[in-house]
Amino acid sequence: MAALLEAYITNLGKYAEGQLVGETLKFPTTAEEVQSLLKRIGVDGIRYEEIFITSFDGDVLGLHEHLGEYESIDELNYLAALLSEMDQSDIEKFEAVIDAGEYTGSVKDLIVFVKRKCEQKGPKKVSTFSTRFHVVSNVFPKYQMLTF
Repeated sequence: MAALLEAYITNLGKYAEGQLVGETLKFPTTAEEVQSLLKRIGVDGIRYEEIFITSFDGDVLGLHEHLGEYESIDELNYLAALLSEMDQSDIEKFEAVIDAGEYTGSVKDLIVFVKRKCEQKGPKKVSTFSTRFHVVSNVFPKYQMLTF
C-alpha cells in the first residue's frame, strides 16, 4: 500500500549523464530522512546539486495528477503534513475539489486550500504543521521557506 504521498526523487546531474539514480521518499518526512536519501542518490551539493521527481504515488486519489517533476520537497512535505492531520471525510472532500480542478495550479494553491480547511476546524490542527515544515526546510538552506 502506498503512503499518503510518495515521490521518486532522482539525481538530475546523473540523469543528464545517462544514469537513473533515485529513490522513493515518503511524505510527511523528516530532515534526516531527506538528507539520508540525498546522500544515497549522490546529491552532495557540490558536484550534484539538483533533483527532479520522476513519479508520484499515494493514497489521495488524483493528487499525483496535479504535481510536476520539479516540485519542492519542502512544499510537498508541508502539504503531506497538513493532509495527514485530516480525517477521511475531509480527505474525500479534498479529492473532490482537486478532481474538479480547483486549487490545482500549484502545490502552494493546494496548501492554501488545505490550510484554510484545517483552520476552520480550529487552531489545534494547524499548530503541528509548521514544526514539521521548518525541520525539513533546513535540508535545503539556499531555498527560501514558504510564508503564508
